[in-house]
Amino acid sequence: MWQPTLVKVVDSNGDLLPIVGGNLPVVSQPYLYAVAEGDITGHTLMDKIGFNAAVGTSEVEVWSKGNTAYVYPAATGIQMAVVSSNNTNDKAEGTGALTVTIGYLDANYASQTTTVTLNGTTPVNTTPTNIRRVNSFRVATTGSTGKAAGNISLTNVAGTVTYSYITAGFTRARSSMYTVPAGKTFYMTSMSASAAGLKYMRVILKASLNLGTVFTSGIQFYPFYEVILLNNVSDKHFDAPLVFPATTDIKVSAIAEASGSLVVCDYRGWVE
Repeated sequence: MWQPTLVKVVDSNGDLLPIVGGNLPVVSQPYLYAVAEGDITGHTLMDKIGFNAAVGTSEVEVWSKGNTAYVYPAATGIQMAVVSSNNTNDKAEGTGALTVTIGYLDANYASQTTTVTLNGTTPVNTTPTNIRRVNSFRVATTGSTGKAAGNISLTNVAGTVTYSYITAGFTRARSSMYTVPAGKTFYMTSMSASAAGLKYMRVILKASLNLGTVFTSGIQFYPFYEVILLNNVSDKHFDAPLVFPATTDIKVSAIAEASGSLVVCDYRGWVE
């Protein structure tokens, strides 16, 4: 025997909304469409792109700096500096990058942003002195070319360690490293990777998370997805999103059978 089903209408906070009259519009759309349109409070889409043109026989992170191991800043956070390899155009009145914006987490893992005005090959220090993680590094304003003229590095003040890197001719750092901000959770819905070279490449998604425990000191990384590629592409959509709680460090690493291989990766999802 058919039984009626009770339908409740709630807002994004879960509060019950009254149904007035009989003209209630009903709209059905994918959950991530609603996130993209800003219909769900406190939810934002997130994507990361990584690229490495110099993967060799030792495992290395997928980022634009190439065959260089990534080093995380100190837990207390540090002051950083921005510098270009082009002294003519990545500076005031130049045709290249004029300013860059850094999306970072402070010593308490809170999300922050800061903007730096470039001065060519002369390093310019950031105003913040407590940068603990770098989640994004982008050109904010440019001259007539609309892109960086030189390689733009985000380093420690001494210039000995690089934390993010924008390749000449581009506007955004290709870095697979991401850290979930305090009070947030990252739900990863998909990951893609493609590799080119004469030999196979192993690409591994890793996080400082194991069985619900997040490692923030003496970082230990555990694999969450991996694939072997040989001049082909892997496009993985997770049936159930991978869940990464606050302060989790996430990265993609790669190792090849021979040197001279390159890889690009991308992962997406939402943060709430």
